[in-house]
Amino acid sequence: MITSKQHIRLPMHYICVWCLILLGHASIAQQDTLTGTALVDHLLLKEEVAKARKVVFTYIAQYENTPDSLSNMPYYIGKLARLEGTLEKSLRQMEDFVTQMETNGATNKSLYLAKINMSQFYDEVGEVGKSLKVTEEALQHILKAENVTKSDIGKVKYNLGVSYISLDNLPKAKLFFKKALLDYESYPQIDNKKLSDGYNAMGAVMWMSSKLDSAAYYYDKASVIIKDASGDAIENLYYATVIQSNVSLLEHSQGHLSKALEVQNEVIHNYEKVIAEIQSPDVKIKAQRFQARAISNLSTFYNEMGNLTRANELIRYSYAKKKVFLEPTDDDVISTLVQIGQSEISLKSFEDAKSHIQDALVLLKGKVERLPYWEATAYHGMAEIYVGQHKKDSALYFFDKAAPLYEESLGANIDASYLSYLENKSQFEAALKRHETAEKTAIKAYDYVLRNTGEESMILSKQMLNLSEVYLKSDQYKKASLWSYKADSLLQKKKTLASTNADSIKIDFNRPLLILLNTKSRYQQLENVSEQPLLAFVEELEMAVTILERRKTITFTPADIDQLLSEYKQINMFLKQLFFDLYTITGHDKYLSSLMSIHESGVYNRIRAKLNYRNIVTFSNIPITVLEREKKLKKSLSSTLSITETDNVMSFFEAEKKWNTFKDSLKEKYPKYYKMRYATIQAPIEEVVKNISASVSVVRYVFIQEQLYAFVIHNGIQDLIPIDFKGLDLAIANVTSNQFDERKILEDLHLLYSKLWKPIEDKGIHNEVVIIPDGLLFNLSFEMLTTSQVDTYEELANASLLRNHTISYNYSLHTLSTTDSKILTNSFIAFTPEFSKDMKESYRVAIKDSLDMDKAYLTLLPQPFSVDIAKNYNQVFKGDHYLNKKATKQLFVESAGEHKIIHIGTHAESNNVTPELSRLIFAKPIDEDISDENDNSLYMYEIYNCNLSSNLAILTACETGKPTYQAGEGMISLAHAFNYAGSESILTSLWKIDEQSSAIIVGYFYDNLAEGMSKDEALRQAKLTYLETSQGRTLHPSYWAGLALIGNTSPLDLTTSSLSGLWWLCGILIIIAVLFLLKSYTKK
Repeated sequence: MITSKQHIRLPMHYICVWCLILLGHASIAQQDTLTGTALVDHLLLKEEVAKARKVVFTYIAQYENTPDSLSNMPYYIGKLARLEGTLEKSLRQMEDFVTQMETNGATNKSLYLAKINMSQFYDEVGEVGKSLKVTEEALQHILKAENVTKSDIGKVKYNLGVSYISLDNLPKAKLFFKKALLDYESYPQIDNKKLSDGYNAMGAVMWMSSKLDSAAYYYDKASVIIKDASGDAIENLYYATVIQSNVSLLEHSQGHLSKALEVQNEVIHNYEKVIAEIQSPDVKIKAQRFQARAISNLSTFYNEMGNLTRANELIRYSYAKKKVFLEPTDDDVISTLVQIGQSEISLKSFEDAKSHIQDALVLLKGKVERLPYWEATAYHGMAEIYVGQHKKDSALYFFDKAAPLYEESLGANIDASYLSYLENKSQFEAALKRHETAEKTAIKAYDYVLRNTGEESMILSKQMLNLSEVYLKSDQYKKASLWSYKADSLLQKKKTLASTNADSIKIDFNRPLLILLNTKSRYQQLENVSEQPLLAFVEELEMAVTILERRKTITFTPADIDQLLSEYKQINMFLKQLFFDLYTITGHDKYLSSLMSIHESGVYNRIRAKLNYRNIVTFSNIPITVLEREKKLKKSLSSTLSITETDNVMSFFEAEKKWNTFKDSLKEKYPKYYKMRYATIQAPIEEVVKNISASVSVVRYVFIQEQLYAFVIHNGIQDLIPIDFKGLDLAIANVTSNQFDERKILEDLHLLYSKLWKPIEDKGIHNEVVIIPDGLLFNLSFEMLTTSQVDTYEELANASLLRNHTISYNYSLHTLSTTDSKILTNSFIAFTPEFSKDMKESYRVAIKDSLDMDKAYLTLLPQPFSVDIAKNYNQVFKGDHYLNKKATKQLFVESAGEHKIIHIGTHAESNNVTPELSRLIFAKPIDEDISDENDNSLYMYEIYNCNLSSNLAILTACETGKPTYQAGEGMISLAHAFNYAGSESILTSLWKIDEQSSAIIVGYFYDNLAEGMSKDEALRQAKLTYLETSQGRTLHPSYWAGLALIGNTSPLDLTTSSLSGLWWLCGILIIIAVLFLLKSYTKK
């Protein structure tokens, strides 16, 4: 069978299971006076351990000869011993105490109570196995005991269910929860708290069994009953909050992510209230544990939304809380460390991930009760880290370490994490050409699935796909085509047997990668490459693209979007290879045009797909009703694929027809929006070439598989020139870093010139150049490349491309400007939060809850130079300037548009892992509700709903174009969003740039614009002036070369607003003068 433990990429399931540990082995209600356990609880809450110890042992001495009076003492014996010594000692003392009770003749009723009391402490210190054992013993005692009720028996059965959930044994948990609920419902005097918790438990197991309607039914019953519960209000809040925490997970499972977030935030705050006011130390610790898990769940929600940074912050916060009240070796602590590592792998923060997973491994090796599954998961994480760092030997070592531990943990079973591990390992081995081991690993996964799911499962087709890919990477092309054919045959068979049209469509959605692998393997077997077989391959791949386009409409989750983009990218890359071959064989320009069109469409596919799952995105000038209609139709399309009734076979096609009709209406009424989101982006390259000025050269770099080419357009001529990229990735990383090895950097600058620029220089490149990078080249400033080998930075002003060429950038051939700049009357507006010490201190004092604290905001460096430059040129251009606390997101959104220049002097983050979450950071609005951590962040997806109409937007902020994973993605998203919002061009930074040098260059740039220079020439001259007036380390390229202009390069008319009044006045005076002269002449 296939079990369901945590997947290394998606820790959601494990977190949710733990969050569904309900109230568990809570204290049996005691009516103690202040001299009993109530006093002990009071002293423990005040951390007066010595006094609590004295009360406990005085009580024990008093009732030493009447063991039936001591059943509520085991927890306190263990608790006090743990506070004063080791865990082993505390467990031993508690266990010895209960053994002595049995020896002294305690009754079955007392022993059941004592062992339930023991289980509380076992749970508290993470000894789940021991907790289960004593609870089973408690059940045997209570079944033999006198004067016990159905309620008492049901509570013990309920506790067993909780223990089994903790041990990931859902069938037994469900069995005991059902039995407990039957006991509760048959007892007329049942306490509402118990009954509510019984329904909550049944809701939890239904949720875990994917029976969401049943889960909702039980949660509703639980919520209604707890509202009517009598007794302590804080205790009732505790019960209600546990239910709501599970309701949040149900909302998530039903696709209501916003509601799930809202409920989970409320849960966390309610737990905070319980922790502060509850009088039971046992309940307080449980509330702390549950709150930490709720924070972990919140982290997972953000991960699902694609906000990996916020997810990482929250899982770290959860870990910090758990460390305070849990044992260092508690399973929860260890698993959270691994989850932090997984989160950081997603962020490509490999060194941080390594540190956390290594810490988890140290704790795992020190545990008496081994956790081989978590150890295997940790080793798998280490392997993925080293894959990401391109350290092949280390990656193989940890892949090998994980295998026996997975097998030890799972036995004959298999789960999603292990399958993922086997797939990752086989792919990695195949890439290293370790053919035999790769094949063995892939077949192991295939055999596992075949044995457990049969010959016709969809999961098996995925393993066939994996085998095909492994064989393709291992250069075994016949086997690759055989397995892709087998997989496709299985899907076609499943399609003919599908009971509904929805199932048939879903099966089709799995075919694009199979088509790709099949065409690739057949391509590699061609003996003579000719036009006809290549065109046949193109036709097959275009069918795969059609399926992807159809699938895109109903794809919303980040994981599904990433998979869709991966398939698009792989298919587009091979299509480019085929069209390149066709162009090479035939020399026909139409194939070159097709190659470039496919490449350009890939840029837009990435942007569109990422926006597709952000249902909160709105767009300027598009009515909310239209956007809501769009969402509704998309949801309808998606939901028809889950219909199982055979009488609804046409539902998908009906929904698709409505969707296409809606898109037609968008095309007519909102053409700009339609073009941005849905139009086919394959305009003929010839049309683009016609619109390029005769004085401008365009250089479009393109990767086709691993080979780089430069597509050069100049004087109406197109050329495709091969570029040797080998080793240049290291050179680019070196010259864009803050390393100060002058000799090495200058060598690499000339190397990059020799490889990237010299091959195209002979084509008659004009002085004015537009460069459209690809891949890693988005991280490179071409201006700093040196035409000859130089020895010092002082020579860069005369020996670099900056001296000979005026360079601007773009992200697509389709965005090359062919229109004049718009005429705007307002010259300048600036936003400079500065992030001074006083601003951050005001925020820190104003925030009430540490969970809501934006810790990153408190670490932002002040930006005094940005403030100075904005102040100076605000006076020069007679504009508006929002400084410090006034530079808020709200004011920016309301005021920035309709200015020639929008100056944004703030911090920014370019997120190349999740580009649409790149953001601009403004001042916190202290006078308003500041509980939202995003209240000062303007994300890229939000910019689409802004009016940023301008000739130029200045974003020279820190890290605007920070190169990380998926180079250039952040910059593309930034430029596209600003362009849609109305900015004709942006001045941004390619990497983290020095604030002072940036301010100096922007000052020169503004001066040059005021003199009427075009924007690209103004920037070139500003950089040259900077180089001629700077010295020492500030001549390093990292200080000046990172500023780049993207988009329209036309000059700005900066005299309109500042001088228009004067010109009008002069005109009026001239008219008056003329009239006066005419009048005087007439009199004469």
